Amino acid sequence: ASAEEDGGPLYLFFNDMGYWTIAPSPHAAGVQVLARTGPDFTVFTPDAAVVPWVVFAHGKGRLDQGVVCFRHDDSHQPPDALHVTGCRGNYGQLNGLYYQIGGVTVESRPIFIKDGLDGAMKEEKKLLHFSQRTGRWLLSSLAPAASPAGSRADAADVAAGVGKVSNIALPALDWTDAVALAKSPVAWTSMSPVHLLPKEPWLVRKELPPRLCDPDHGDGEAKGPGAWSPRHTQAGHVRWAASETPSHFGN
Repeated sequence: ASAEEDGGPLYLFFNDMGYWTIAPSPHAAGVQVLARTGPDFTVFTPDAAVVPWVVFAHGKGRLDQGVVCFRHDDSHQPPDALHVTGCRGNYGQLNGLYYQIGGVTVESRPIFIKDGLDGAMKEEKKLLHFSQRTGRWLLSSLAPAASPAGSRADAADVAAGVGKVSNIALPALDWTDAVALAKSPVAWTSMSPVHLLPKEPWLVRKELPPRLCDPDHGDGEAKGPGAWSPRHTQAGHVRWAASETPSHFGN
């Protein structure tokens, strides 16, 4: 079960009517069903269901082809580091080595920080992470707050503009003002930025926030929060590769 914004868990279970069901409780009679697929007593796991899911809201149900249930690939071993290349102009700040932060995951997926945690409390950092709300890998820029206390921040949702700061736990970091600079194609089954991604370009934000812009480059002036492009003339093409560089974060 995972916590929602109101703090309540959700359960995915098979009920006695033959439906795989998502609801706040698997037991209480009359509980509000949020989504279900079926009825089909021959489907033993929800990822094998072929009947489209029905989503319920305000007492009405509607078919939603976008609801997908899948199994996590526990066999995938994420690389210790990723090498990002291909960005130009003001977007060149996205290039570099992103190190996996050991012991920190979001939705069973790793987090990668450019240059590791070294200097994380003093300067803005670039972060690679998965957004459970959008099904995409995001490359975000986050400004550290003055407080050194650890925080729980769903930078994925904040950067995507679809949620509050809530779910990512980064030891001894208190991140604020997150903004997504690049995002992958939708890839719900991907367990790292180099695993099971569609062969499509990442989308790059057309205008960078003013704090990330170098006036000498003449690009990246912020004009709108929601503009994305797969081929920005200054950004170039974002390319990803696992790096053999050891994961050293510094002292």
